[in-house]
Amino acid sequence: MSFEAVNRELREETQAISDLSDINKITTDRIAENLHLSRTTVSQYLNDILKKGDAIQIKSRPTNFINRQIFSERFFSPKQTIYPSVASLIKEQVRQKNVFKTFIGNQESMKEIIERLITAENYPPNGLPIMLSGNTGVGKSYLAKLTYQYCVQEGLLKKDAPFVVLNCAQYYHNPELLSSNLFGYAKGSFTGATADFKGMLESANGGVLFLDECHRLNPESQEKLFSFMDTGNFERMGENAVSRSSKVRLIFATTENLQENFLQTFLRRVPVAVTLPDLNNRSKAELKMLIFQTFIEESRRLQRYFRVAPWIINHLFNLKYKNNIGELKTTIKLICAHAYSQDQMNSDIEISSDNIGNSLLQRLTAVNNQEEICSEVVNFTPESRLTDFVDTTISENSRVNDLMTHLCDVEGEFQNDKLTAAMVIEIISRESRALMDEMVHRDKRDHNESLKYLINIIQQLFDY
Repeated sequence: MSFEAVNRELREETQAISDLSDINKITTDRIAENLHLSRTTVSQYLNDILKKGDAIQIKSRPTNFINRQIFSERFFSPKQTIYPSVASLIKEQVRQKNVFKTFIGNQESMKEIIERLITAENYPPNGLPIMLSGNTGVGKSYLAKLTYQYCVQEGLLKKDAPFVVLNCAQYYHNPELLSSNLFGYAKGSFTGATADFKGMLESANGGVLFLDECHRLNPESQEKLFSFMDTGNFERMGENAVSRSSKVRLIFATTENLQENFLQTFLRRVPVAVTLPDLNNRSKAELKMLIFQTFIEESRRLQRYFRVAPWIINHLFNLKYKNNIGELKTTIKLICAHAYSQDQMNSDIEISSDNIGNSLLQRLTAVNNQEEICSEVVNFTPESRLTDFVDTTISENSRVNDLMTHLCDVEGEFQNDKLTAAMVIEIISRESRALMDEMVHRDKRDHNESLKYLINIIQQLFDY
């Protein structure tokens, strides 16, 4: 009976935790005092519970225990049984909730891309340079910022590490000005250089430098950059005798073809190059989540309750987006803005055909509504969460059906000469791999080495 009493008390103590720091309160002495048992007896029973895998031990002074099942239900599932401190347990929680979890598609079309970015950033000492390719609006800038946040979260960068952005397109007609802003310049190096100037490469020291629209870099700037990637050293313009250094992680982004716009010597220094898919080539489940998430964001931004007519969401779901996620977000922002402008004083705003504006109304009603995702008015509040509207656990049959429907659309675009054979193969491979990863790696099935080998063989056949 004493064993059961100790086990029950541990469950109740774990249930009472409101914050992870409260774990420090659950000690052998506390449980012994509550049950009027000897400390030795309670210690023995707690260790028995630990051996059965039903408890987690924190080897601090004094030692703490928590019930594994209750803790997992309330907070997260710990990977270990024994931790040296509560801080190490908290650190694991942070790792399990890395910032990439907020990126819609992190377990589907974007899974392999995110894994490659994580691999690149964990490469010592300063990560590997990354190239993000893709059409306008696919999320390159957002993914670059998440990559920086991941580095801070994982301790790869300090919390106050800089994130410096240089949009190279702003200097398209003046490559020398682009080079001087990137590398810096010395006083008197050109007309107007009245003082020494620290460039963005130097300003980003200890952090991340994000070079957007980097295809605007001229060959000379590319040569200077790949020299920096080789040595970590560079020179300011007009300061030829002074060599400077900067420990910076480089992320590049472009909408253009890599082979046609960059020196091969430059590309060889950027070992991690990923292409973000267009929104129309991502899964229906991801599109649905993006629509709902954007309405939530606008509700928070305006601090209003939105009641959205179902036909609006269904038409947004079936709309083809030429400019990807950027176009989707802009469309929904305009819908909310029109409705808000006509009813600013009301905290509860209905969004329907009456208040979204004629141009948006015409655009949405022109959509051939093939598939419906909701049949009733959808209520969005500033407190809403994506999981309130979208079940992120999608059935395997649903995922397979979505995939086959999408691949049929891809085949149609190929027949109409909108996609090349190479593009079709890339889409099929990416979508199939995402589905395989989701289905075969669920529930930690890949912990079995024999099964992992078999899955690898199946994956190769699937890819072929």
